[in-house]
Amino acid sequence: MFAKIEPNKNGNLVDSSVSTMRTTQKCNEIKTGLQEEVLAIASEKERVSE
Repeated sequence: MFAKIEPNKNGNLVDSSVSTMRTTQKCNEIKTGLQEEVLAIASEKERVSE
């Protein structure tokens, strides 16, 4: 399947194919999960150091 590259409303070129959208969504979910974990670890370290 060929990528369908099109400019989005911000003018950035994006792949509008569904599989890429799913991949991007999954990456964003993973990134959000990692950010939450990092914040949890950071706040835990603060509590320990107090």
